[in-house]
Amino acid sequence: PSPVITIKKDRTSRNSISLSWQEPEHPNGIILDYEVKYYEKQEQETSYTILRARGTNVTISSLKPDTTYVFQIRARTAAGYGTNSRKFEFETSPDCMATHAVKLPGLRTYVDPHTYEDPTQAVHEFAKELDATNISIDKVVGAGEFGEVCSGRLKLPSKKEISVAIKTLKVGYTDKQRRDFLGEASIMGQFDHPNIIRLEGVVTKSKPVMIITEYMENGSLDSFLRKHDAQFTVIQLVGMLRGIASGMKYLSDMGYVHRDLAARNILINSNLVCKVSDFGLSRVLEDDPEAAYTT
Repeated sequence: PSPVITIKKDRTSRNSISLSWQEPEHPNGIILDYEVKYYEKQEQETSYTILRARGTNVTISSLKPDTTYVFQIRARTAAGYGTNSRKFEFETSPDCMATHAVKLPGLRTYVDPHTYEDPTQAVHEFAKELDATNISIDKVVGAGEFGEVCSGRLKLPSKKEISVAIKTLKVGYTDKQRRDFLGEASIMGQFDHPNIIRLEGVVTKSKPVMIITEYMENGSLDSFLRKHDAQFTVIQLVGMLRGIASGMKYLSDMGYVHRDLAARNILINSNLVCKVSDFGLSRVLEDDPEAAYTT
């Protein structure tokens, strides 16, 4: 397998660090597990520990407080181990932060991609780079602020083909437009919730530049409700409301403010599951309250 590109620190306490990562871009087979190697930075790899992880996240415990640790991860398939990731350094919390860590178990915090000096770094940290050859566009279904929105399919190696929505960046874009366009992917890539639209990845190394998300068969909630007016039971409508509320609570817990919650920015799938979308607009809408966009 190719190397794991980025390791993210999800949370820390005085004695533990929780990490997550995305699977390698080129797994070259089904990934069986991951090897996580870590050691105290001051030990300079003279003494290290290795553990196995089945999925793409792990919590490492029994660590020393206020200590910097070095981590490397590599994937294993039936053919053997891949190359180690580059070294990532993370620090446990000092003793004085122990109570704070206990109060907020498992909480992840939203990181504003606009705070990065190089926005490309934020994209690579939070979004998976996809090979454009694995993506096929079926048809144009709408237009967004930056270009067309299409339906299509994504077929990754060793995975089944899935339906996706594809946002493309129009030809002749400026650097700022590219930054703003990919900013939405940097935001979406930080979220993992059944009522938040899921980012599959981005295409930045070829043109057109694309953002790939899960496909929501019934489109935006406002159009869907108008089209099927008076066709739903109260229980179905309350289920939609609960889903939206659940997604918004998750965003609030992450420290993210959407600033444009509206039915047009909620997408709904064939199972009537509602998901919050349109994360790239909050800064634009501050300057233009009349702006309206289509996903």
